[in-house]
Amino acid sequence: MRAAELVFVDTGAWIALALTRDLERAWPYFERTDLHKLSAVDALSFVLMAERRIRVAFAFDAHFATAGFRVVGSGGRAAPHRRKARVSP
Repeated sequence: MRAAELVFVDTGAWIALALTRDLERAWPYFERTDLHKLSAVDALSFVLMAERRIRVAFAFDAHFATAGFRVVGSGGRAAPHRRKARVSP
């Protein structure tokens, strides 16, 4: 197998090897209008998670919930941007 045919996805718990067929199966997610600005990592994660029957995602964006996964973490909403507190001298 050529190196160009492999993508490493680091989940923090395990490393999944994604093959060309997995990338091809991820393409329909990019065609969905409800998944605006979807990343390749998220689309590939959806494919690998579905294949392994993983239904719960620890995620900080709404894409996983929109794709049908149950989300823990930020509740499927983007975490709010917090400004650093300004300290007066």
